[in-house]
Amino acid sequence: MTLPRYIFTVLLLASVFRLAADSSNPWPEGATPALCYFYKNASGPVTVEADSILCLAGRLLAGCDSRYRLAVPDSLIGFIKTDGLCLELTFAQEFVLSVREPPKYLIRKILIPCSGLYSTDEANATPIIFLGREAYFSGPVGNSEGLPLRDRLAELLRLSLPRKD
Repeated sequence: MTLPRYIFTVLLLASVFRLAADSSNPWPEGATPALCYFYKNASGPVTVEADSILCLAGRLLAGCDSRYRLAVPDSLIGFIKTDGLCLELTFAQEFVLSVREPPKYLIRKILIPCSGLYSTDEANATPIIFLGREAYFSGPVGNSEGLPLRDRLAELLRLSLPRKD
């Protein structure tokens, strides 16, 4: 193997390993959640691009690096689900979700607002993510670098919305 071909092969393998490391998947092996959208007063199953949406949601969660001091009563969750577009992931079994900060949560459901009042914090445009078991926990988490992921998630999620003719 010539030196240029060797260097090319090494660089190619390095980029493949870096991409594999970046595609974090926080879901338990074999667990497939129910994906549901909420938009204004409508809701329904995610029917388009479900695998891509699940992958983006996983990457968004894996990068969480902050926690907010916010009480989360059921009425707030109800407001979020009618305020804008959001994605809810519901798992059949509880599992431990590992994120960067704080590191672990025992959860069964996740709510990711993609638009509306609680989709980002106002100070630095960090997407806010709500975690829960039977009810959602107080103290949602955020991903300070997750805005592009959240925006792409919203684009894909809009494909599942009913079309108005």
